Amino acid sequence: MDRRVWLGIGLILVGILALIHNVGWVDVTSQFVLAVIMVAIGIMALALYLRQDRSLALLIIGLVTLPWGFGIGLYEIGWIGFGLEGNFFLLGVALGFLAVYLHNDRQWWAVIPGGMLLVFDVVSALQDYIYSIGDFTGFLMFFGFGLVFLYLYLIRDEKNHLGWARYPAWASFLFALFLLYIQTDNRIAQIFVSVVLILIGLGLLLAGRKAGEPEEESGAQIQPPDEAAARQEPPEAEQPGEGE
Repeated sequence: MDRRVWLGIGLILVGILALIHNVGWVDVTSQFVLAVIMVAIGIMALALYLRQDRSLALLIIGLVTLPWGFGIGLYEIGWIGFGLEGNFFLLGVALGFLAVYLHNDRQWWAVIPGGMLLVFDVVSALQDYIYSIGDFTGFLMFFGFGLVFLYLYLIRDEKNHLGWARYPAWASFLFALFLLYIQTDNRIAQIFVSVVLILIGLGLLLAGRKAGEPEEESGAQIQPPDEAAARQEPPEAEQPGEGE
């Protein structure tokens, strides 16, 4: 990018900061200036990544500094509390891991820490602003963890052998249902868990029965080699004098 463009962007930012400080919209503190700088760095890093330089470092810088800058800035102008500012910080860390996967989808391992941090961040933010969600925190947390592993299972292919991801996915979903049943006094939720468990059990029984049927049929049709050979009739011997 041309140096004049960078200089122009810098002058625009300085002018905006001076304007809002003089008008009195925002008290331009050092923290607010830091927030503006971080947002600007994030936007420029993502712009460079998308336009010309497909560098992983640029993608990480862009996805990390943007939420950090927004979190600090919104807190400084009083739009969010200190707790939600921490959620923006955690969001930046989660996006930093996910940037590795977005840059190269073969780096599937980054989905695990990035996805789990993202789930934890979202649930904690909901818990701070929706007080009635307290009884469902554990359920939402482990249900989200299950979705992370389910995603890994769905993107499996010949190079990424991710069939194992279905086991932690199922374990997370079942533990989420267990927490929903024991941590809430909501009778509807408990009935829902009971019905879901019954349906899952029936599904497993039907799947096991269908898996066993082809083996029985194939075993009834295939004959042992010795028995098949014994049933074959010996070829007829040529009679002497035939063909003369």
